[in-house]
Amino acid sequence: MKKIIQMALIVFLFFNSNKGLAMDNSSLLVGANLWQAIIWASKEDHDHLGRLRRELDFLKNNNVGFVRVLASIQKHPSKFSIQTPCQTDALDSGIACLKSLKIVLDELQKREMKAIVVFNNFWHWSGGFNSYMAWTGEEEYAEFGPISNNFTITKFFMKAAKFYKSKKANILYDNFIKLFFKEFPNGHSAILSYQLANEPTPFFNHRSFSWWVESKYKLVRDFDSKTPLTLGGVGTGPNVPGTVTDLKKIYGKSQFDYLTVHLWPQNWLWYNPHKMDEAKFQKMLNKSRDYLLKHAIMAKITNSPLLLEEFGLARDREQLERESSVVYRDRFYQFIINELKSLKALGYPIAGLAFWAWGGEGLPGTNLVGDPPHEKQGWYSIFNTDFSTLEIIRSINGK
Repeated sequence: MKKIIQMALIVFLFFNSNKGLAMDNSSLLVGANLWQAIIWASKEDHDHLGRLRRELDFLKNNNVGFVRVLASIQKHPSKFSIQTPCQTDALDSGIACLKSLKIVLDELQKREMKAIVVFNNFWHWSGGFNSYMAWTGEEEYAEFGPISNNFTITKFFMKAAKFYKSKKANILYDNFIKLFFKEFPNGHSAILSYQLANEPTPFFNHRSFSWWVESKYKLVRDFDSKTPLTLGGVGTGPNVPGTVTDLKKIYGKSQFDYLTVHLWPQNWLWYNPHKMDEAKFQKMLNKSRDYLLKHAIMAKITNSPLLLEEFGLARDREQLERESSVVYRDRFYQFIINELKSLKALGYPIAGLAFWAWGGEGLPGTNLVGDPPHEKQGWYSIFNTDFSTLEIIRSINGK
């Protein structure tokens, strides 16, 4: 069954985009992170639904074939969390989330686009694991934002990672999965794949994390044995104590259909946009190349197509205004594309990429641009006025 699913995914990766992907060593599936899609779809007034439609039209016209979206958003009191949740407490099934998701999927279907559906989130910016732990009374709400220190962020990791061994909190997670398949018993033609969560991280809970991954894999597969499924993690991650994911172990126990990798040079202290020269920039590119190669090798070992589904770089000198320059970002994007094509040409199973994240019409300082609310608004967002970046995205497959 795994080989059948993998072949179906590979066929889709080769042949599906706005104009179709050619069967050659340079073709990549192109996507965008559009986590805020269900928020726009949840609004009954025409302006928000119109926004969703316009953004999808724009992405379609720029040769983007899929979007990565959240399936749920939990209420969280932090000002650095989304303030328009669709699941409010432990008694709320989350049906409102799924009604909004249905609207998003239907709009994608009209445009012959696809969605990676992410069931939940390790991070508190959409509530996620931390909200579930708070709702069961097992942990306090965590809070950190753009200027939080390492101590505050470490405290968050400790709180969120306790989720893996919480029976009560996992009942909430499981109930949402069961409701999802009740609402989508036959899936949806616009779904490309499922992901268990966004960037689930063990943080010293490796045994319980491994158990959690295996059990949730089985839970989803009990309902749907055909749609491609994966973890949704960063890959192994940078070598921060307690956060590294053992991919060999994870993929050995759960027969995931493809491998994901995320790449964040500034977040991982490989890049400082305020202290940048050519030598430092090249050093960062070399580290990025090594990280991609490491995961391309893992993808070949596990016979799993590799998707670089999150990557980004700040605007020059970390300016947030949409009119500010993006010279280094554009160079980074083109470098990433070239590296993926080179790896694919060498025989590694490279599926494609999805940039983080689509801001579209949004403006820094307003809600729901491409950057989630715990980060500086405009930091990684790609706006519809970033013409040079959009030209690189359009030309990925020579269109």
